[in-house]
Amino acid sequence: MKLKRAVIVFGSLIILVIIFTIYTAKDLTLSVRKTTITQELKDNQWLHFEDRIKQLEDDLSRHHNAVAEIKIAMQNMLSSSTNSMQNKKVAPLPLKPPLEVNKMIYSTLCPFHINFKPRADIQMLDLYKILTFDNPDGGAWKQGWRIEVDEKEWNRKNKLKVFVVPHSHNDPGWTKTLEEYYITQTKHILDNMIVKLAEDARRKFIWAEISFFSMWWEELEKEQKEVVKRLLQNNQLEIVTGGWVMNDEANSHFISIIHQLSEGHQWLKQNLNYTPISHWSIDPFGMGLTQPAILKNVGLQNMLIQRVHYSVKKELAKTKQLEFRWRQLWDNSGSSDMFCHMMPFYGYDVPHTCGPDPKICCQFDFKRLPNHGLHCPWKVPPVPITDKNVAQRAEMLLDQYRKKSKLYKTNVVIAPLGDDFRYDHPTEWDVQYTNYQKLFDYMNANLQLNVQAQFGTLTDYFKELRKNKDISEFPILSGDFFTYADRDDHYWSGYYTSRPFYKRMDRILLSYIRAAETLHALTHHSGKPGSEWVTDSVNGLEHLLVSARQNFALFQHHDGITGTAKDHVVVDYGKRLLTSIHNCQRVIQLCTNVLLEGMGSQGPFEQDTSYYNFEDIWHSHNNLPERMQITIGVPDLPTKKVVIYNSLAFTRHEVVTFHINTPFIEIFDFRGKRIPCQISPIFEYGSTMSQTKYELAFIANIPAFGTVSYTITAVYKENKPEETVFSQIKIFNQYGEKAPNGFKVEVSPSPSEF
Repeated sequence: MKLKRAVIVFGSLIILVIIFTIYTAKDLTLSVRKTTITQELKDNQWLHFEDRIKQLEDDLSRHHNAVAEIKIAMQNMLSSSTNSMQNKKVAPLPLKPPLEVNKMIYSTLCPFHINFKPRADIQMLDLYKILTFDNPDGGAWKQGWRIEVDEKEWNRKNKLKVFVVPHSHNDPGWTKTLEEYYITQTKHILDNMIVKLAEDARRKFIWAEISFFSMWWEELEKEQKEVVKRLLQNNQLEIVTGGWVMNDEANSHFISIIHQLSEGHQWLKQNLNYTPISHWSIDPFGMGLTQPAILKNVGLQNMLIQRVHYSVKKELAKTKQLEFRWRQLWDNSGSSDMFCHMMPFYGYDVPHTCGPDPKICCQFDFKRLPNHGLHCPWKVPPVPITDKNVAQRAEMLLDQYRKKSKLYKTNVVIAPLGDDFRYDHPTEWDVQYTNYQKLFDYMNANLQLNVQAQFGTLTDYFKELRKNKDISEFPILSGDFFTYADRDDHYWSGYYTSRPFYKRMDRILLSYIRAAETLHALTHHSGKPGSEWVTDSVNGLEHLLVSARQNFALFQHHDGITGTAKDHVVVDYGKRLLTSIHNCQRVIQLCTNVLLEGMGSQGPFEQDTSYYNFEDIWHSHNNLPERMQITIGVPDLPTKKVVIYNSLAFTRHEVVTFHINTPFIEIFDFRGKRIPCQISPIFEYGSTMSQTKYELAFIANIPAFGTVSYTITAVYKENKPEETVFSQIKIFNQYGEKAPNGFKVEVSPSPSEF
């Protein structure tokens, strides 16, 4: 009986708590409704009310779950007590595990728990804790160790399979601009490619940057385009990743990464009917976890990365874990797994790709032959392959391939053959392909070497690897690879914050592109007069959007948004971003005019016609935008209309601000209802307040993808409505100028630093 009484009392207390909480919430709601406009502005409740309600709802939800658990516990207690009295054994009701609701980031439907850790063989945060980050001299492989091999490990049934992958890394802006690089180097690389690959069906080549490829494609004759298509069909040419650029992975927003991938993939589909399979990322300065998630969702199957901290590479190489299934932190099922190959050595140039000894590998970069423009820093130059030296040279190169294979789980080796802007001259194509083919022919003909070597594409390598070993046999890794260091304490982290003006400009353009694209689509499907011409291929607005998207995608390049390019290249990027913002503003204001059925909306726009002015006015690529001032006054110009667009997929109830020339105004919504607003002074120089410029603030309520207009009307001072409230001003440290008309200023009696 005592237990039942205790349970009844405890339950009553819980019910009282619930009633009190609900009453408090209701009282809070009513009190906010009862306050005057002046009190709302004074207490700043109109800025925080929604947050308070949301917090209250979350608290009530957690409280509801807690009460539910208490009820279950009480039922178990009662059941246990009754059963013991009746001397019966009844299994208690199973208790749920500790509540997960308060451990969730967003909601009970979200699989991401704060304390959740995916099942993984390698967790990077754990690995970083045990690494010493020292850099002892490893000998020939400076950042590694001396690798020993036994030739008997390979036989005719277990051959070493080598894929040499020719490539040319082309930065769309670094020490030169996109156009400068294209004219001086990239165009020649691609021109040579269609000639030299066609000379021998065994030759292969991979390409990554669609920004350059699209420029080159536009200049080709029809016959040349057919050659390119045949090279793709014959698997002599592979497009890797297929992005507009090889994007940065630290600064680029995930939506921006999707943009640049979409731009490249769409171009490939429209022009070549081609879909990439493998990802190639050899130059971005550190690798993020977002990239494999996006690549997985766009359909890519494999990826290769290079710039990872040398201590991480060494640790993974020791345990043959340089190839792994890269898993997202929220995934425990493996649905997000992306198969990844990490290159083991210092760089992606030829001296650091064939094996652990760069002195030897450099001798097989035939661009460095005497009188070819480059040399080997180790002072041992390459020599042409002849019948007399082919055996010795082949065995020297094969030894490097074998040693490299000891760092991986399979007998399949990839050896990239290229560097920045390589193959821009026909002689390089000749010396690289001809000399390597002689080496391959010798290796493959001498069966006692137990090797099969050939040119290959990136996907050729991954296909052979998957034949050699099932993907499920590779380890699972979770986490990212920041911060990158290539040697000693040379950490590449300055680019996280360098050139912040352009990093911000990038985000602004991203928001403009979204607004322009959604408005463009809504206008086309609205059925209103003029909705047809906006998508017309000749007179429509699509070309403005395409140009903006391509310039935005270009800036995601790992020398663009990072701020690591030369000054004149950054200026070129900035001008492209500025042009794109103007293009988006053009699209937005013309589509808005069609949706609101304004003057001239029925037909194609004229170049210089503007129907709306934007609040932010961008004059230059290197200066902050100027805020437009709304100029009205009685009796000559009594009203102005402002239009606000919400590009997001949910209703937004937010404070918006504008600059206006008079404090005596009233605002009406689209229904003609007067709404509350606040007028504040604008401080221009220290405590000096402008006498001709004021800030207007009011709460705008805009539905998802909605466009809503508000009307601002000037009034005489004596007719200012009660809905228009002046902000309260207190000067704490100094005061020298008079207050603007209509404002009362309180000055601190003892001026001091605030």
